[in-house]
Amino acid sequence: MTYHVVIKRSTRRKRSIKLEVLADNTVEVVAPNRTSERAINKLLDEKQDWILKRLRFNQDNADKLRPKQYQDGETFYYLGSAYPLKFTATTPKGVGFYEGALCINSRKAPEKAIANWYKQRAYDIIEDLVGHFAQLMSLNPSSIKIKRMKTRWGSCSSSGNLNFNWALIMAPLPVIDYVVIHELSHLVHMNHSPAFWSLVEQYCTDYKAHTRWLKEHGAFLTNGV
Repeated sequence: MTYHVVIKRSTRRKRSIKLEVLADNTVEVVAPNRTSERAINKLLDEKQDWILKRLRFNQDNADKLRPKQYQDGETFYYLGSAYPLKFTATTPKGVGFYEGALCINSRKAPEKAIANWYKQRAYDIIEDLVGHFAQLMSLNPSSIKIKRMKTRWGSCSSSGNLNFNWALIMAPLPVIDYVVIHELSHLVHMNHSPAFWSLVEQYCTDYKAHTRWLKEHGAFLTNGV
């Protein structure tokens, strides 16, 4: 199985090399500026079995990874469940759930309407979750923003501002819980030290399962919406 490797250089102060198999079967390597090509090639050789496994996974799930066409019957995800898209003039204005389908009453710019609906639902749910877990963890974030993020599910700034990827609204609720707890934990530890993961585990005992879920299904959530 052939694949294309893209190497990107990072200016951030990080020592590790990030390896990712994208939905289009490109293998993306993000490495610190000073990393030698020899070190990158060595990592690619060591991860060969993992890369091939991810490529086969993409191949087996090609339908889910195909860009959205916004046609009747096409599958859209919400809180971990799949719903068929249905265009109908009999439903109220906008986007919503009716009779087990994700319905929209206009074929004009459906991608924009659905994206805006996802964003609003993500904000409503994630804002509530942040409030709940922040109180539970005795933390006080400065602000919450929901936006499109290409490579992250969430982030936390040194000033306490939390950002979340609105595509999370397609994931199961326990996975969203984990991401919220993860970012809130950065208010205490601005790193991924053992102390950080210990705090995450205190409020999310299954966090490892949720991180695996995001790695395996993340491309589906961000695909074409």
